[in-house]
Amino acid sequence: ICGLILAGVGLAGYWGVYVAGQDIARDFLLKHGMAPAAAEQEAKRAYSYYQNIGNAIGLFSMGPLCAWLGRRRAFFIMQTGALISAPLACFAPTTYAMQLFLLSVMGFFVNGMHAGYAVWFPELFPARLRATGAGICFNGARLLAATALYGSAWLKSKIELRQAVSTLAMVYVIGLIVIF
Repeated sequence: ICGLILAGVGLAGYWGVYVAGQDIARDFLLKHGMAPAAAEQEAKRAYSYYQNIGNAIGLFSMGPLCAWLGRRRAFFIMQTGALISAPLACFAPTTYAMQLFLLSVMGFFVNGMHAGYAVWFPELFPARLRATGAGICFNGARLLAATALYGSAWLKSKIELRQAVSTLAMVYVIGLIVIF
């Protein structure tokens, strides 16, 4: 159950927070005077390159972090980093370069934790149940995260995007509780 909830938190954060990176970048550019068509193209580049570079570094870092610090500490760092970096990426940038950097940092934490599931989940089950248990944790979490998609869409339609993404990042508090 804890594995299922932990993966659910990660997937809900991915769909509610991570995928909003392109919209965050576009909104920043529009607020700073860029034409809508150019802002759309540049935002796609921000998401495709910069945010995904942070994502890749996070994914490749999670295994070594788990080995070095232990599973709980590594997940604690990633969950805390996601909780902090999402509002920072939304509200802190004063330049577009800073926006790109913070989207990369957000990508590192929000998506990097997903590599840790492959490390930690099999260890939670006896050998005869490892594949099934890990599979239920990660794939069953998709059902939990599906409900979060509706909540994310609803919230993003009711309040300003940066506030919505920062609020959705609060899901990582649940992850921090489940870790322990």
